[in-house]
Amino acid sequence: KEEEEKEEKKPYLWPEHNRPKVSKDGKFRYLYSSEGKQYAVATPQHLANETNRHEKAQQDNQQKLDIIQHELQKEMDAKLQQEHSRLKHENEMKFNASKPEKDEQIARL
Repeated sequence: KEEEEKEEKKPYLWPEHNRPKVSKDGKFRYLYSSEGKQYAVATPQHLANETNRHEKAQQDNQQKLDIIQHELQKEMDAKLQQEHSRLKHENEMKFNASKPEKDEQIARL
């Protein structure tokens, strides 16, 4: 029983004639040590794809951020314009209230 457990713990060593050279998805190339231990090495194409994917994700995030900033800026500008118009109207009302003769002229028209 103890011998079986020892065998289970050993890593699988690939026999020389049956060693896969590349992973099924093509992302990794396999290298083998002299004992037959398998090491996976990312293929240059896979690394390039991962890099491109990462850069594209960064660009997409930056684009989203730019759009959000633009929308926020438009919203703030609109609020500022609204407040400016309100204050202008308020000042005109105060100015008109201080000149009753103008109101009478307007009333006659």
